[in-house]
Amino acid sequence: MTVRTTFTQRGFRSLVLATLTMMSVGAWAHTELTASEPAADAQLQAVPQQLKLTFSSQVQLMSVNLVKGDSEKVELDFTRSSESMQSHSISLPALEVGLYTVSWGVLGSDGHQVQGKYSFSIGSEQGDHQDHVH
Repeated sequence: MTVRTTFTQRGFRSLVLATLTMMSVGAWAHTELTASEPAADAQLQAVPQQLKLTFSSQVQLMSVNLVKGDSEKVELDFTRSSESMQSHSISLPALEVGLYTVSWGVLGSDGHQVQGKYSFSIGSEQGDHQDHVH
């Protein structure tokens, strides 16, 4: 009886360990924003002409928004993409001095939706830190 119980316990522990390992590997595989122009927390003196987002893998860019200050939405010429690419560029309108927050949403090659945001400033205002959620 103790041999069978020990064997069953080992088998159960192995199954739990394998499951946790697979879950950990899956969590590491999510798409991340690896670079942006303007960069997160950048303090620009010149007005940028485009927004460029580069990810760790090919993604479909599902949404991108630009907000000045706390609530002034900036209109972008953005259309949801059905094409998967690693880098996406969007032309920017003429921006004024101030703090801007970029928020984005993508569909990763692994089928997961990932969202994030970061800030940059034009002139002397300080940007916020980069943030992303799964």
